[in-house]
Amino acid sequence: MVDCFESGFDFDAQTIYFEHRVVNQYHGIRDIDLALRLGSYLGIDVQRIQETSLTRANLVDKIKQAVEED
Repeated sequence: MVDCFESGFDFDAQTIYFEHRVVNQYHGIRDIDLALRLGSYLGIDVQRIQETSLTRANLVDKIKQAVEED
């Protein structure tokens, strides 16, 4: 799942943050990708959660909550 990512700065959703700072490039696993993969693996309806999440951080938090409640 490790990949290289490059920030886009036209929209916040395109921008990569690491330790609360904006970075141009990132090599690793994004928290959103990991949360989606693990949530699906654990039987969480991540599609439904994605439809109701307003931000990437909110999506990760909702998946974490769903896993903890299960």
